[in-house]
Amino acid sequence: MPLQEETALSAGPLRVGVTIDLEWTPHAGGHVKCWERFAEAAAAVPDAVDLTVYLIGRTLQTRAIADTVRFVHLPPAFGTQRLPFVRTGTGATDLARFHPALARRLAAHDVLHATHSFAFSRTARRVAERQGLPLVSSIHTDLAVFTPVYTRRSVEALLGRHRVSGWLIDGLDLTGRATAGVLRREAGILAASRHVLITNPADRARSAALVGDGNVSQLRRGIDRDRFHPRHRDRARLARTLGVPEDRLLVLFAGRVDETKGAGLAAAAVAALRTEGRPVHFLVLGAGAEAAAIADRLGPDATLPGPVEQADLAWMMASADLFLFPSFSEVLGNVVLEAKACALPVIVADHPGTAQNIAVPGIDGLLVGDRQAGGWTDALRDLVDDAPRRQAIGRAARVDAETRVPDWLDVVKADLLPVWRAAAGRRSA
Repeated sequence: MPLQEETALSAGPLRVGVTIDLEWTPHAGGHVKCWERFAEAAAAVPDAVDLTVYLIGRTLQTRAIADTVRFVHLPPAFGTQRLPFVRTGTGATDLARFHPALARRLAAHDVLHATHSFAFSRTARRVAERQGLPLVSSIHTDLAVFTPVYTRRSVEALLGRHRVSGWLIDGLDLTGRATAGVLRREAGILAASRHVLITNPADRARSAALVGDGNVSQLRRGIDRDRFHPRHRDRARLARTLGVPEDRLLVLFAGRVDETKGAGLAAAAVAALRTEGRPVHFLVLGAGAEAAAIADRLGPDATLPGPVEQADLAWMMASADLFLFPSFSEVLGNVVLEAKACALPVIVADHPGTAQNIAVPGIDGLLVGDRQAGGWTDALRDLVDDAPRRQAIGRAARVDAETRVPDWLDVVKADLLPVWRAAAGRRSA
């Protein structure tokens, strides 16, 4: 880069444009929420970064949260709302190859950061190539797990469950073809990037094969230790608000209520303990395809209010007694960190994404590798029956959240800013 160009780039805060191929809603999932937290933290370092986060919206809208941080919602070029049978699980996305309105905006940035592999991120890649801009990517979704599940659901929503849909799915290996296509598209964006940020350690090898191991680093998640805190526990309020009985041990599940998150496994474990006569109640915070079946299965032994606001999530979580999360699809699962910060003993999947949230298995949380209900039932029973151990694990979980887990500003300063600066050819301030 010529000296005069480098000098121009180095003047003022680094202008970073982040693309998220998901629609913003008040109840959007963890991918969107983590970038909301990153954006809030970035507002605390206005001299370092000017951050714009682009998401899908029903109408064009800019939401500024600081002079140097904003969210821009852009209508999709070809949104999945046009195809009501499409099931993406994580929310509406854009299936177009290119988004012209987004491209015009992206050209004004110093660094582009893609977080997915649909229209917005594909557009970021093309703009980076055309304009000679540095592209950075981060992996937030295990596409190899999600794509087969939602491809099957989409076909069945369009055609129904019968021989034709079964033949398309299994006979033609439609889920395998769809997954291979999505992974190829993701690999293309990663390979075009100067740096790849991973969260799940299992993603390092394939990322390093595309960009070199020296261009791969960890993108952690932060925690708001004041918002998620055991002092917010209030079972009486939970009883008034949701009708949750105060005389039951409360097992919590939070997240998308479907098979990708293991919601059915959690419900089966609770149902088994209820059959054994143990006084447990199941609180499910979130929405999804399995919610109705869980409500039918557990009846009055479960409360399913649907998605809740972040402020409500914090005190509701602190009011539970156990957190059960049998998801084998996470790149991390920030909800696990939130539960630990609330001093809940957590039982999570023995999977690279979620297992990294447990410092010492058996001390600050339990890991279960069983993909059937039996292992989850056993782990849940052990803690339900052993109050001293349950409480000790909860205390250790809070200590871990206080000492090992960073806050969001730490992550922005240590994980994101150095990568963005290096990509743009800047020295650290």
